[in-house]
Amino acid sequence: MVKTISTKEFAKKFNCSESSARKYCKENLLTVKAFKDSSNKWCIPENAEPPISLHNAKKQ
Repeated sequence: MVKTISTKEFAKKFNCSESSARKYCKENLLTVKAFKDSSNKWCIPENAEPPISLHNAKKQ
């Protein structure tokens, strides 16, 4: 089974807002596809990364 993180954890990890994290999930912009659980919350695979533009901005 794939280990997942919440949008809150993803936002903290990549220094973005939770709403941005949800947008990335909804628009399928992550490097690994996220999915919704039975309570309709996003589950993001632990190895997912944000869109290239955000990821590159954070590294600089």
